[in-house]
Amino acid sequence: MKIAILGNGRMGKRISELAQERGHTIVCISSSKNPANTLDLSTADVAIDFSTPTTAFENISHALKSGIPVISGTTGWLENLQEIEALCLSKKGAFLYASNFSLGMNIFFELNKTLARLMKNQNYESSLHEIHHTKKLDSPSGTAKTLGEQMDEILANKTPITADRTGDVPGTHIITYESSVDEIETIDKMTLRINDLLVGLFRGIGIKLVDFKIEYGKAWNKDTEQNEIVLADEISPDTCRLWDSKTEKKLDKDRFRKDLGNIIQGYQEVARRLGIMPEETNISEVNFGKTTSIKFKKK
Repeated sequence: MKIAILGNGRMGKRISELAQERGHTIVCISSSKNPANTLDLSTADVAIDFSTPTTAFENISHALKSGIPVISGTTGWLENLQEIEALCLSKKGAFLYASNFSLGMNIFFELNKTLARLMKNQNYESSLHEIHHTKKLDSPSGTAKTLGEQMDEILANKTPITADRTGDVPGTHIITYESSVDEIETIDKMTLRINDLLVGLFRGIGIKLVDFKIEYGKAWNKDTEQNEIVLADEISPDTCRLWDSKTEKKLDKDRFRKDLGNIIQGYQEVARRLGIMPEETNISEVNFGKTTSIKFKKK
């Protein structure tokens, strides 16, 4: 078969190598110096376009006008797809397009549709994250858009797509379904674990943990490649109610709320028992009712 290669990038070069290894003939290759519309495609049996989002439309148009069937795997130009389809029909030509020709990816497309049908009306929120090498020009990629469109059609909502371009990594597409029910269960388990840890920690230094409040957030985990719930709060006398185990003396912000005095001393006592503050400090008293609020010990 005689093949015209439209695009001389990574994929264009690889297709040219494979085609020749399998006994096909490359009649011409377009590039930035030799645009497709300057090439004579008349001797080609087929044109394969793996170019760029900015040149794909002109490349495909030129091939169809030359009466040459076209296969295109270039993404990022689909706003002109209907015009190409109309041109193909008017020329009685042949045009095949896919955002990804990989066998594995096309199996994934089918799995994606099956999963979306299973998750429909199950109170789950969908999202899609993709990672590609920095030479990938369109963001999000055509593959990500195809996956998103499949999900949108089945789920009847808009799936948000995020994209990263980094290093020389293979294309990665991560589909996530999240439910507040699942997140509440995770938060509940984490809170119980934190409670057990804090109760034991403070009991070991003679302090009773009466109660505490914590806040959670989400952080992207590069190892698992998904958002994970994390503790996003401080653990201190500002967020916990802490009493001395023997005297039940308050060592937390209730000293301020209830005007018990010795606020800093209470906080310092907790810090000293935890071993995170020296035994000696030069702050002796804080009085929030006066302009000069902090007194220092004389050396």
